[in-house]
Amino acid sequence: MSLFDSAKLLSKASTGSLSALKTLQNALQKGDSTPETVPVVMKFLKVEDVPSPETRRADPNHSKMVIRQGAQGLKLLEYLLHITHVTPSIEKVATPLLVQNVDGICAWIDFLMFTPDADPFWKEDQGDQYNLYANILYNAIQTHSSIFQVYISSRGFVDLVLRLWLREGDKSLITSISN
Repeated sequence: MSLFDSAKLLSKASTGSLSALKTLQNALQKGDSTPETVPVVMKFLKVEDVPSPETRRADPNHSKMVIRQGAQGLKLLEYLLHITHVTPSIEKVATPLLVQNVDGICAWIDFLMFTPDADPFWKEDQGDQYNLYANILYNAIQTHSSIFQVYISSRGFVDLVLRLWLREGDKSLITSISN
């Protein structure tokens, strides 16, 4: 990361600051990254952080913040995955974290794609939302053969891919699969 103080930005971003996460996204869009960026991106894509209906009702303000962080984490992941394909030092750090976090990444995509109004940013353009999430999954499995093997062996990944695939077709099928 050459355009700013990467240590300072990563420190702020790791706290969940949405403005710092957005600044980090802008840097990643330009291809600016260091291996230390990878754990910061993955921090917001853990399965245990996906809000349940109970936690959303109990503390809606906290849930909104966690949802924004998860949605931003996926956007960061999209750009980070592009960088892994051209920067071996980033791929080396990203590969084990992508393997370890298959369930988290899939749970966040599933939550944001199929929970009504979870991410209001996409309310008007679910086609772009679909494309973003499908590209993230595709780019993740293209990063390294070990990632591909773990992902295609993951029930969460397979279920999610089927739901996304069906999303383009009969929407009533999506409902029946999720129930």
